[in-house]
Amino acid sequence: MVLGWRLGGLIGYKVGLDKENASKDTRLMFVTTGLLIKMLIAKKSMAEWTHIIIDEVHERDKDIDFLLLLSRKFLTSNSPGCKIILMSATLNPEKLCSYYSWPL
Repeated sequence: MVLGWRLGGLIGYKVGLDKENASKDTRLMFVTTGLLIKMLIAKKSMAEWTHIIIDEVHERDKDIDFLLLLSRKFLTSNSPGCKIILMSATLNPEKLCSYYSWPL
């Protein structure tokens, strides 16, 4: 149970080799950065989702950098309706806003 919701119902997760814990009713899915990249590459779009939250953006490893590249590409091409929420303890908003061409 997560906040009173049964896991695999409205809230689910998919992590690495662990079995997916989701259903057709799942509306909030927690996934690892690597799995999100695989999902985006397979779908070639973010249009299926309303929001994607990316945490720990300041860590700047290859997965986060590639995920930022993919999300920027899809936002400017085939998924303008998806909202990207970037989270970080030490975020540099000027750099990220410039990267995404967002107003500050």
